[in-house]
Amino acid sequence: MTTIPMSSSPAPRIPPYFLNTDHRQRCLEQLRSKTDPLEKYIYLSGLKERDPNLFYEVLLANMLEIIPILYTPTVVGDACSQYSHIWRRPEGLYVSIENRGHIRDMLRTWPSGADSRIAVVTDGSRILGLGDLGANGLPISIGKLDLYIAGAGIKPTTTVPICLDLGTNTQKFLDDPLYIGARRKRPGVEEARISL
Repeated sequence: MTTIPMSSSPAPRIPPYFLNTDHRQRCLEQLRSKTDPLEKYIYLSGLKERDPNLFYEVLLANMLEIIPILYTPTVVGDACSQYSHIWRRPEGLYVSIENRGHIRDMLRTWPSGADSRIAVVTDGSRILGLGDLGANGLPISIGKLDLYIAGAGIKPTTTVPICLDLGTNTQKFLDDPLYIGARRKRPGVEEARISL
C-alpha cells in the first residue's frame, strides 16, 4: 500500500492510509467489541447519526447479526425502557398531546417534509409486554423503519418515525427527572381521540 500524496489528499484530517482500509469492517469490529446489547444499540444509533450511508451499508451486509440489535424484543425493549437516559439527539418526531390542533404544523417540521412517504407511529403503550413506555417508545418506530429501509430499499430520507406523546401511566417514568415525555397520565380513549 502506498500513501496518498499530501497535495491530492481529500482532507488533511484523514490519516494517509485510511482510504486503503475498509471502514465498514472497522465499524463492524467496533460493534462486535461491545459486550452489552444496549451498548451495541447505542453504538449503531451513533453510527447512523455520524454516517447514515455507512450505517445502512453495514446493516445491509450484516442483517442477520444487526437486526436482532435493532428490532428484537429484548434489546429494543431495553433501549425503550432506558430511552430517556440514553437519548443523544432527535431521531424522530414527537407529537405531544399539548400540540392538539397543530398536528399538521408539527408534521411540517420534519426535514423531508412533503417528500416523506412512510411513517411508523407509536403511542408508546403496550410495547413488547413492557407496559406503557410513553415517549420512550420511539425506538420501536425507528427500528421498524430501519428494517424497511434495509430490507425493502426505502430511502431513509423518505421515512418518519413518530411518537404520539399522550403521557404515561407508568409512575416510574413520571417520577424520573430525565423522562423526555409529557409528565401527565395517559388520557382515556375519548380524550385521546379528541386530542388527535
